[in-house]
Amino acid sequence: MSSHPGSTHPVSTRPGSSAAAARPPAPLPHYSISRPAWQVARRRLVTAHADLLPPEDAALLRAAVLQRTSHAALARLTGRSVHAVRRRCTRLLERLAMPRFALVAALLPALPAHLRPSARALFLHGRSLTQASADLDLPIATLRRHRRAILALLPRRTGPSVASVPTHGSPAADAA
Repeated sequence: MSSHPGSTHPVSTRPGSSAAAARPPAPLPHYSISRPAWQVARRRLVTAHADLLPPEDAALLRAAVLQRTSHAALARLTGRSVHAVRRRCTRLLERLAMPRFALVAALLPALPAHLRPSARALFLHGRSLTQASADLDLPIATLRRHRRAILALLPRRTGPSVASVPTHGSPAADAA
């Protein structure tokens, strides 16, 4: 069974050998959510929030997720590479799944009129400060103030924050 006395490592690993039969089967990959449930969640997400995206992004996601058009077909239609289309769809889905996206979307009608375009560009459309500044014809400093004001209106996360966890050498850690 082994090449050296005292060793338990099997030498023969052919399918018919006893050493191969003694090995446990390889573990199956673990997924926290089944694939069909994940696809249903994606469809619901796109159905609920696609209208808040720019029209071209909404059309891309609807085609990819709701109509199940392949990335290759979408790449041919848009004139982009398959990799670029897949990456764009992934990033859009990630943005739609962010809690901040849903919170800003729910808060949008209640925002003051001067903050709505900034909220739409920065949080819903995923624009950088530079891109939003060019699109909205506003200075970056103004957009930073708008972003801070919008974030201040969002509800705070529940649960412990990083700042509340005692660290080594802090008075709270020394007392514990």
